[in-house]
Amino acid sequence: SGGVELRASGLRRAMAVDTATTTVLTVNLCVLCPGITNRHLPVLLQAAGVPVSIAVCFLAWHMLGAPFLVCVFTMPIACLAILWTLGLPLARMLGPVLLLADFNDYKRERMQLFLRMLKERPDLAAVDVICVQECYDSLVWSGHYPEQLATGARALGFEHAAIPSRWPEFPATLAQNSGLMILSKQPIARMASRAFGLSLEALNVNRGALYAQLEDGTHIFTCHISPSASVAGHNLAKGMVTPLINGARARQIEELVAFIEEHAPRAEPAIVAGDFNLDISFTALGADPDPSWHSASLLVKMRERCGLIEATSDIRGKAGAEAASPTIQFCRPTFAYNGDASGIGPPECRLTTYGTGQRLYKCDDAVLYRGCVGLEVSEICLALQPELRPHPSITHMSDHWAVRVQMRKAR
Repeated sequence: SGGVELRASGLRRAMAVDTATTTVLTVNLCVLCPGITNRHLPVLLQAAGVPVSIAVCFLAWHMLGAPFLVCVFTMPIACLAILWTLGLPLARMLGPVLLLADFNDYKRERMQLFLRMLKERPDLAAVDVICVQECYDSLVWSGHYPEQLATGARALGFEHAAIPSRWPEFPATLAQNSGLMILSKQPIARMASRAFGLSLEALNVNRGALYAQLEDGTHIFTCHISPSASVAGHNLAKGMVTPLINGARARQIEELVAFIEEHAPRAEPAIVAGDFNLDISFTALGADPDPSWHSASLLVKMRERCGLIEATSDIRGKAGAEAASPTIQFCRPTFAYNGDASGIGPPECRLTTYGTGQRLYKCDDAVLYRGCVGLEVSEICLALQPELRPHPSITHMSDHWAVRVQMRKAR
């Protein structure tokens, strides 16, 4: 199909400049399977996971007897993780039923409002590439949400899309695919996807990465790394599974780096935009960031092995290639809306990921690039005006903020 020519991609501050620019937007839309919301997911997992876990325990004890009891007492974390994971696909199956219990979070309406914002806001109408996370599809109870988004975006000039198969890769076959998309106004020459390895979420969702090479040679990646254990709230189970979750997150960083190295030669321009679940915390909207081990590890490896620098430190901090190490001091929240500042609307309560309903400001989303010079970076509030809300409780398009970065080429 024909497409709108992408005029450029960004590149290096100290070198000669080009008049053409590329603008990238990354956004987590918080669009899960029909009937399922992030806010209620922990309850659903318990509703499906606990009965299955009890049944499996009873069957294993009946068949194995004493050896099973020894296993339970000597490896409680592994046993809990295995049994909990068995309930995840069943929780997804409950989704359509829950629509009858007013668990609807108006996914289609929120996507239409996002498309409307792309059309009406001048800074977003100028976007060339959109990297999307959490627009899921599945074999079971598919909502066909990626197709809806791609069709709507095509009418706005994003005539080219990289979309993973709606068939989730094993072992998430009966659950959700990666939820990733790349929408582009420039033709896409090739694409690839990668599902990350085993984790506690492996039966539930294909955490992974998506790649598209644009016609001008720019390499675009988007990704979604597993969240930290804090999304489950504060309880005994969280403490037991935290080591497993942290180990999975570390492995996913390695897999992402390897995926980038496989598809984007080091000397060529590349942009990586996605939900890294950086877990950088803020006590308030304007407070200083509190870094996490995960964010430090990811940003260092991206820089050392892939030559990628994070946009806010490069643009706001003027750090660029001269900085000795990555810095997060210029990051701002990209997750949660507490309603404590003008212009962001009331607190967002209906979509929030945290199982306790708490709204903790985090910087989870980011844009990194190499061979590029950043010109502008901004966090885009996704609050809805009262007259646009499909339901009074749907105050925002997502529980995340979008991140917009404009770049230019250098010779």
